Amino acid sequence: RLLVPVVLVVLVVFIAALPLHGLSGLFGGLSVAATLLAMTGAAVTLITSAVDQDDQAATAPDLMRRATQGLALLLPVPAVLAVFAIWQRVAQHGWTPDRLSAATVAVLALGYGAFYALAVLRGTGWMARIRAANTTLALATIGFAALWLTPLLNPEAISARSLVARVADGRTDPGAADLYALTFWGKAGDAARIRLAVLATQPGFEPLGLALANPAPTYNTPPVEDLAPRRAALIAAMPLQPAGATATRDLLLQAAQAYDLDDWTRICTTPAPEGGPTCLMLIADLLPAEPGEEAIIVLLDVQNDFARFDGLALRDGYLQRYTLWPTSGQAMPGLDEARRIILAWQAAPPPLSQAPLNQIDLPGGGGLAMTP
Repeated sequence: RLLVPVVLVVLVVFIAALPLHGLSGLFGGLSVAATLLAMTGAAVTLITSAVDQDDQAATAPDLMRRATQGLALLLPVPAVLAVFAIWQRVAQHGWTPDRLSAATVAVLALGYGAFYALAVLRGTGWMARIRAANTTLALATIGFAALWLTPLLNPEAISARSLVARVADGRTDPGAADLYALTFWGKAGDAARIRLAVLATQPGFEPLGLALANPAPTYNTPPVEDLAPRRAALIAAMPLQPAGATATRDLLLQAAQAYDLDDWTRICTTPAPEGGPTCLMLIADLLPAEPGEEAIIVLLDVQNDFARFDGLALRDGYLQRYTLWPTSGQAMPGLDEARRIILAWQAAPPPLSQAPLNQIDLPGGGGLAMTP
């Protein structure tokens, strides 16, 4: 109930912004009709919660009752706009089962808006009239649900007839019709395909025949970005240890994403005030139980004044990240210590030793270990 004044303010701001931005400019990439129906549903829920089952259980403060009345009076606005948005889509592209479903919900939303607004406008007893409207509209919802199970409101049949009619009268380009959707519309879709095949034999409908022969949808997939130049720039800027471990390095970088390559290149090409490299990749067999070698990338991010250690490995063709932790139990190396590590590892590969770690064996295999 406390949300009633908040939603009322949001709805008022929305209505005030309509002349400035229009419907499509208010929701960005969201579906206009779906957003409006969600707004209507939220408002109906809040109003019903405020009036409750009787006047004794209803919200008592005068401010809350006035806010509930205001929300009920404004409810027809998003409902009407939702109907208008769906009507525009149907006029442009015809019926589909999804649009028919949205239209059914929009009609119910329009009913709620009309009943609620009239209940308030008639004055005293408005809450009782809203409760009665809820019962009536609940029965109407059940009726619509029943109609969806009858030929009177068969979404596939209606959509198929709409598609055939639009292609036949020229409202839809025969070569651009969504014939693949007929595959999902059952017997109505099969019947529509037969009618379209007959239509395709007529002059001027040659593109329809080609479309019927290949109804599968085509998707505009973006071109795969060539990351080879980015990998080459990183290889030139990042020292490698051992110097001959180029095969493992190249495999790891081949699996890296563009943002990783850009981030590492930025750090490696940013000069440190003290001079010297700001990054290094170390290749070693750090996980003997796993196939292949792993890598540690030491990064001195001088722009942000911190050091970073990235653990990497190639697993089933994908780049796997590992968390690094000091076995001594101390904190991770800071910027100055990481700089000394890079210089030391650049001079010679560091030795490997077994970690000072034991585990408790479990009866079913594996074990439990305590992280230092």
